[in-house]
Amino acid sequence: MRSMRHAVMLLGLFAPLPLLCGQREATAEDVAKIPPLPPPGLMVTLSAKGEAALAWRPSKLESVVAYKVYRKEGDGEFKLLKEVRTPSFVDKKVPHSDVEYAVTSVDSRSGESKLSKPAKKPDPK
Repeated sequence: MRSMRHAVMLLGLFAPLPLLCGQREATAEDVAKIPPLPPPGLMVTLSAKGEAALAWRPSKLESVVAYKVYRKEGDGEFKLLKEVRTPSFVDKKVPHSDVEYAVTSVDSRSGESKLSKPAKKPDPK
C-alpha cells in the first residue's frame, strides 16, 4: 500500500514541508487540511446595462462546494460580494471606478483557497 505522502505528491497537492521530507507520514487528516486551489480562468464581461458578468472554470474537486466572489475598487482591498454555488456571477451594481474581481474556492473540509488571479472590469464601449 502506498503511503499518504506518496498519494499527496501523486495528486499534485501541496503538503507542509515536513510531510514531504519524510519526517512523518501524512495522514488523511493532514491531506484534508490542504486548502483547494483558486479557480482558474476568471473572465469579466460588461453588459449593455453596465453589469459585470463573471465566469471561471469550475473546480474538479468534489469537496469544493462553493465559490466566493470578491471585488476591489481602485487601490482598496478585495471585499466579499457574494458566495455562489456555480462558477458564474453577475455584479449588478458595478462602480464607475477601476474595479478588479477575484474568486476563491470553498472546500467542505479545509476552508477557502487563496484569491484567484484578478480580472479587471473592461472599459465600457
